[in-house]
Amino acid sequence: MGTKEKQRLSKIYKESKLKLPYTEWSFVRRFWTFQNERIPLLAMAAVALSLTTAVTKLHGNFGWPLVLIASAMVVLYFLQIRLADEPKDFEHDNKYYPHRPVQRGLITLKELAQLKNGVIGSFLLLGVLTGSWVVVLLAIFQQFYSFLTRQEFFMRDWLRRHFLTYQFSHYVQLFILAWLILTVLEVQPLAERFVYFVYAMLMIGMVEASRTIGGEDKRAAKDRYSYRLGMGLALSSFVAFTLAVTGYTVFLIDRTAKDLQWAVLALGLLVITVSIIKYMQQPTTKSAELMNAASLVMYLSSAITLLLSA
Repeated sequence: MGTKEKQRLSKIYKESKLKLPYTEWSFVRRFWTFQNERIPLLAMAAVALSLTTAVTKLHGNFGWPLVLIASAMVVLYFLQIRLADEPKDFEHDNKYYPHRPVQRGLITLKELAQLKNGVIGSFLLLGVLTGSWVVVLLAIFQQFYSFLTRQEFFMRDWLRRHFLTYQFSHYVQLFILAWLILTVLEVQPLAERFVYFVYAMLMIGMVEASRTIGGEDKRAAKDRYSYRLGMGLALSSFVAFTLAVTGYTVFLIDRTAKDLQWAVLALGLLVITVSIIKYMQQPTTKSAELMNAASLVMYLSSAITLLLSA
């Protein structure tokens, strides 16, 4: 970490302070509010558990211990990403998103940094509990890459000037996570693991594509693909990932000679379609958030379809 970045971090950690009325709240209450707004952990747990259960049920090696460990590692890592992003985006959020928890003094950067360290330790401990040295090595590599993203690869200013490169460099950690989780779940052989790896990537791509679409009322922030590349291209990417997830779900069921339970999948597609139409009619931040929520519904619909068909 360079001197300039150390000075920046020192400055923002001093600026980040609790404000009334939150000074009267317990840490548990404040964190619960933070996670509810920034990364709803119960919803994240449901998403992680549905995917890990669906994959193992369809693959034929379901077992609660590994499913629970894998799901917990997913939740912890996404929480870690959220906690690590708060100091990286502090100045940007101060300017464009003053209502966010850290900005309004609900919780401090120092508190989130301490929590992040605990999350990292818990993530590695879960890796050890699998009893697999391969999982442990992958978990360590995962954290090494996470460290690089937190340091913004020691080229913060350059990366921030190259939006697409910045985004891709951070998405790589999700590729590593997907392979790690499939390793925890003992999906074998490697060719079979790759089949499910593609599925996980498409699911992540769909959700991330929805997150990169913003409302026209926040265009000045320039932190979404829809602002940088245009609404048409961003929406097309979201639709393409959604159709790919749908097709791949059908493919996974067909290759195992199972019967497709299409009703839940159709419901997910309907929800996605309605959210896109609403956004196109009113491209606001609220409509964009609804579309992101719809992508999670589609995610669950795909996983539940696999479960019902297993």
